[in-house]
Amino acid sequence: MNLHPKLLSLVVVLTVNLPFGGQTHAEDSGGDLQPNTTQYLVELSEYKLEQSIPTGLGEGEVVDAILKSGTKPVETIRLTAMSETESMVQVGRRVALTTGTMTRGGVTNRQTKDIEIGTILRIQIKQHAKGAIADIDYSTSRLDGDGTDDSPSDVLTNTMQSTQIFGLGKTRLLSTVGAGKLTGVLITVSEIP
Repeated sequence: MNLHPKLLSLVVVLTVNLPFGGQTHAEDSGGDLQPNTTQYLVELSEYKLEQSIPTGLGEGEVVDAILKSGTKPVETIRLTAMSETESMVQVGRRVALTTGTMTRGGVTNRQTKDIEIGTILRIQIKQHAKGAIADIDYSTSRLDGDGTDDSPSDVLTNTMQSTQIFGLGKTRLLSTVGAGKLTGVLITVSEIP
């Protein structure tokens, strides 16, 4: 069989570039699919504040007021995220919420309704000249108080969506919500070396 020299060189090039034994090119290069991929540690904390924060403050002043209030976070989520990939955390549970009681013949029965409570955090983050930019979708629902047979617990829900630029390692305000019971949500994004 007599192959043309250009065809022969093409066959040699293709054969040399094929991976051995099912090995992929990613395994060949040490496993890096995207060599410029950055990983981030995202920390979101939700605070339930006893006192309202005065209006007219800048973002840094609001963050300082929340952190200096001495209140511990109601919830903290730490999540590692890869740049330009959506990451998600979902934590929840089903609870039986008492909606009333019925007494018949000296026997009292509770009437309940099953509800889902919990938290979902979705984030998509990528590099930015000032650090990182992130699309954030945070929603949470939880019971407020213990409730009684006559008065069931309230279900508090918060949903927040935002796109923000983060200086790496600096805490930003996502939101403060409420009048009587104030909720403050803070986020910090750090690069993982």
